[in-house]
Amino acid sequence: MEGFPYLYITKPALKGAEKYKWGVCVRKCPKAGEVFTEEDCRDAGDKIACRELVAEESFPVESYCVSAKYDKLNHSSWYKDLGDAISAGGAGGVFADLSKAWTSMTLCVFTALMLSVAFTWLMSQAARCLALASIAIVLISFAVFGATLLALGV
Repeated sequence: MEGFPYLYITKPALKGAEKYKWGVCVRKCPKAGEVFTEEDCRDAGDKIACRELVAEESFPVESYCVSAKYDKLNHSSWYKDLGDAISAGGAGGVFADLSKAWTSMTLCVFTALMLSVAFTWLMSQAARCLALASIAIVLISFAVFGATLLALGV
């Protein structure tokens, strides 16, 4: 939301995506006991309005305001849930997957480039020889197949 870069989660103890329905967009992460005004926040979730909110101590993480109280209780769960929620989204999931697999993707692209250069060089050096050898193999296989059919009396 323009001008309100942070999402303040009002009920961080909830599990999964349910906690994000209890959020409001804010200009800055609030301090303990701060009362929001209409200039400070915009309703984001469908469960709570800015005028009903008295804030707890929080600090910014990415575009979220993390409750300091909840972080002391179980910070690893909070960040895991946050990461899961970002990954579950369409574009967020794509970028999360790219960041996890960048080394293997880079290695695959580099290997494909090297193989294509090697194949191009090999074909420029040995194309005639390979073509004649392929024709010879096809003719020999026809002769062997024909002889086998004659021997079997088919």
